Amino acid sequence: MSETHSHYPALPVEGLASSLIRVETWEDLACVDCWNWRRVLDETLIPKFGDRVAFVDHDFPLEKHVWAERAAMASRRLASFEAEAGLDFRRYCLEFRADVTLENFVDRLAEFAQARGLDAEATAMSLRDEDLRTAVRNDAAAGRARGVAKTPTVFVGDETFVEQFETEAVIAAIERQL
Repeated sequence: MSETHSHYPALPVEGLASSLIRVETWEDLACVDCWNWRRVLDETLIPKFGDRVAFVDHDFPLEKHVWAERAAMASRRLASFEAEAGLDFRRYCLEFRADVTLENFVDRLAEFAQARGLDAEATAMSLRDEDLRTAVRNDAAAGRARGVAKTPTVFVGDETFVEQFETEAVIAAIERQL
């Protein structure tokens, strides 16, 4: 399930989308700490709490990661074709962040789309879509309004976790919310 902005799905909501308990993450798709967080989500938190908690990914592309905004835009476009494709592209960017550059980003995006049986050309159009750019930038602005400056920044209720933190602390925060 995705929250929407304009005519595109905004961001993936994993777990129980209707839950009042929300773990909200602002992430940069070229960030190593975000990759570490993604693995904690996939391997621990979603299996443990996915039937009771909504896990929401927000975009917060950092200026120093020159292709991160493009990745966020493309993941939203991919989600408009196939919900899981957007989330899988987020994982792909995080996992292969060291191999992706501004110069090869379009090729990497095309390879990903073709491997999923999606239209690579239509996917690449996302990089020129001002609605997508606006959605990503609005999401980052919402993060800044909440005090986000580094990635990942994770909110569990009124508790905030920034960059590198212990999984057990996040689990305890979720359990307090439940």
